[in-house]
Amino acid sequence: MNSRTKSRHVRESGFSILEMVIVLAVAGVLATLAVAQQRAQTSMRVTTSRQLLAQYLEKARLDSKRRRAATVAEMASVRITSNDRYLVTLDFRGTGTPQTREIVLPDGIRFNFTQPVTIRFDERGLPSAGANISLRGGYYNNAPPLVVSDRGNIATGSEAYNLPTAPVVTVNATNITGTTNIDTKLRLP
Repeated sequence: MNSRTKSRHVRESGFSILEMVIVLAVAGVLATLAVAQQRAQTSMRVTTSRQLLAQYLEKARLDSKRRRAATVAEMASVRITSNDRYLVTLDFRGTGTPQTREIVLPDGIRFNFTQPVTIRFDERGLPSAGANISLRGGYYNNAPPLVVSDRGNIATGSEAYNLPTAPVVTVNATNITGTTNIDTKLRLP
């Protein structure tokens, strides 16, 4: 075997270092894209779950107002029972009788949960207690909270920080003087 044949034989039996570097670079780029896509999907699932919970809270508030729920048994409510599920009690069918449905969060999405939380709404749409509810999922742990104010307002994200805590009404009474276009001698038949 001459030296040319020998070097050709060695070349065909393995990869060069440049080829290995290129393959590893392509694999790294693909892995980075896969992780970014996974994080984006998790973020979207957290956002969708938070919006669905906000919709159920608003439906419960409106349902209690519509039915003028005065007792605890009549009040529509949302109860977070575990890290991945909650119960919604309201009049789903419009018959005047509340029913309870269990909602399960998508895989990997969890409540920041320490103990069961129940939010009931009275006949005026006011909650039994204010709440600050956070969801998390995988890499996406800093989702904005869902806030239920003590006045019954439900907000997500940055708008939650602008909720009024109590109505502020200011009335200034002054003496009104001047002329009007009303004829005081006008007689109605």
